[in-house]
Amino acid sequence: MFKPAIIIDHDAGTNPDDVLAFLLLLNSARADIRMTVSGNKFPVERARYAHKFFAAMGRADIPCYAGEKNGHVDFHAQKDIEGYTYEPPDDYLSRLKELCETEDNIVYLAIQGLSNLDRFLSLYPQYSPKLSVFHMGMTLPKANNEWIKGGTNMEIDSSAASRVYQFPNLDLKIVGAHTTIHDALRLSPDTPLYRKLFIDGGTAYEMIRNALQDFYNRRGIWPALHDPLTASAAIGCDFVRFTSQRVDFDESGAYRLGKNSAVMISADADYRHFMDYFFGLL
Repeated sequence: MFKPAIIIDHDAGTNPDDVLAFLLLLNSARADIRMTVSGNKFPVERARYAHKFFAAMGRADIPCYAGEKNGHVDFHAQKDIEGYTYEPPDDYLSRLKELCETEDNIVYLAIQGLSNLDRFLSLYPQYSPKLSVFHMGMTLPKANNEWIKGGTNMEIDSSAASRVYQFPNLDLKIVGAHTTIHDALRLSPDTPLYRKLFIDGGTAYEMIRNALQDFYNRRGIWPALHDPLTASAAIGCDFVRFTSQRVDFDESGAYRLGKNSAVMISADADYRHFMDYFFGLL
């Protein structure tokens, strides 16, 4: 089975879908995780949280780097990393460069903002042909003249997002919130997947359960599986159907349907089979 090297760019520790994407990838025979790099606000805490999860799953060998400190989203998993002493390295650019020099096929799974990837591409544009990028990001505007500022994972660093989206000849696919905000993707107590997550008593599953309950306490709804669906596309599953759209960006990073940059973005998804697939991995 073809297994490209996978880099996960995340902001785990706020919403549960990041760590659920980790779980999906760890349980899939299609995935070969080589590193993670965190971002948004609190990158050190997010990297430490990610490493604790991977260690609890028996994969302490996966290096978890602290990336750029951009964004404004709070970290809500402090209790899960109390007493955990992993000190995340911050030289993620060197590790990315090393992977690009030694690997022919690299999947860059970005399930947060794009500050880290933007910085890497600005320093090493020659490595862009090595990367297949999947981003949980831009939402399709409803009308050609509607400008959107922000949106899922775009507002963390809108300038970086616009540069990456317009980077020449970059292999980029986007799974947008217009696809992932769907009741069929909600992980609520009446879903088989949720109930299965509550069977295991290990540390990793306890971290997931804490994240699920925290999200519900804060938001009053159960989360949608934005990042796991994006992760499934990154490892070659065909639950998401993509379409080509042209998008314009302004100087602030706001975007709208237009005539300039061509992007491959999600059109729809097979939610039922995705949920069955995730259930079957556990």
